[in-house]
Amino acid sequence: MTGERERVNGTGRGPTAVLLSPRPAVVAAARRVGARTVVVAPGPPVPSDREGAERRVPADWRDHRRLVGAVGRLEAVRRGHARVFGFDPAAALAAARANEALGLPGTPAAAVTALMDKAALRARSNALHAARPVSFVRCGRAALLPFLAGLIGFPCVVKPRAGALGEGVRLLAGPAGAATAVRDYPEVTDLLVQEYLEGPELAVEAVSRGGRHRILGWTRRIPGPGTATTATGYDLPVALAAGTAEAVRALVRGVLDLAGHRDGPSHTEVVLTPHGPRLVEAHASPEPRSSSSCSASPTAPTCSPSPSPPDWACPTRCTTCAPPTPGCGTWTSRPAPASSGPTGDRQPPAPCRGWSGCGWRSRRARRYAGPRPARCTTPTSSPPPRRRSP
Repeated sequence: MTGERERVNGTGRGPTAVLLSPRPAVVAAARRVGARTVVVAPGPPVPSDREGAERRVPADWRDHRRLVGAVGRLEAVRRGHARVFGFDPAAALAAARANEALGLPGTPAAAVTALMDKAALRARSNALHAARPVSFVRCGRAALLPFLAGLIGFPCVVKPRAGALGEGVRLLAGPAGAATAVRDYPEVTDLLVQEYLEGPELAVEAVSRGGRHRILGWTRRIPGPGTATTATGYDLPVALAAGTAEAVRALVRGVLDLAGHRDGPSHTEVVLTPHGPRLVEAHASPEPRSSSSCSASPTAPTCSPSPSPPDWACPTRCTTCAPPTPGCGTWTSRPAPASSGPTGDRQPPAPCRGWSGCGWRSRRARRYAGPRPARCTTPTSSPPPRRRSP
């Protein structure tokens, strides 16, 4: 009873997750795994404060000294029972620097920076498929774009070396497009010009702990019309052949290893080319434009859904659950055939399990997770039989 009262009243001594300007779904995920939540955000209260955050620290986390000073006063941080988390590229780097300064666990700031450097990451990832590397070149002046694009060959892609979330990405279809793109960038710049990777694009979410990377799932990017470089949505589920699925997992794990990523969530974009999967970019944070929020507490990571697709924990929309299972949202998706899924097991699609579908939770999380949502009872698919312990 004492432990339950402490949990309800927020007086327990569980691990503390310090979240930098998180979304409400992230706060909910941290609480589900039994972590105490502290939200660090500048300015007025954010929606996360109304979604169960136990404490709010008003501070501009973009200022490293202010962040360390504000977080360092927390008792859990002084005891080493906390960790700082960021959920976009800028916040992930700020969190990594804060963890290093405060002596808290987490991925080194150098690894986060390595994932943000697209040129260095491309050079490293080419070592994973040396027989057919991706052609690229750096560009320091916008006026050189037509010449360098001609060397790479059309079509090709131009992007800032340290950009994120599709910022400044251009698809050059020919010399005319390259000449026009010169006006889109500063005269002195730092760009990456690389060959266009043709094929379906996957967004792969993973979570790492102690240098071991667990692939949570992937979605297929739905490209925009014409030469648009932004996605109009994501298709889920995506059934891949066993060999392709294993190659995607190997590429993602190899990229994270080369960058030195050890702990926390990551987002990797991969194109399935005729020569095999090739890296687009990677970040030490979940995809903020996607709807699944993968967060990790100092005790265990979890994958949590949010209202819109794709939802990693709900591989197919459950049409027979009444009431609708949390996490399924209002979208529809094609049922996946009995093929290799994100985990590589050849079996029918798993029944809808709401937020608990990723199945990676600590004992504390299972104890306090509350009643499970209604499960899908579709007669056309059933989970494989469980093995009894000897």
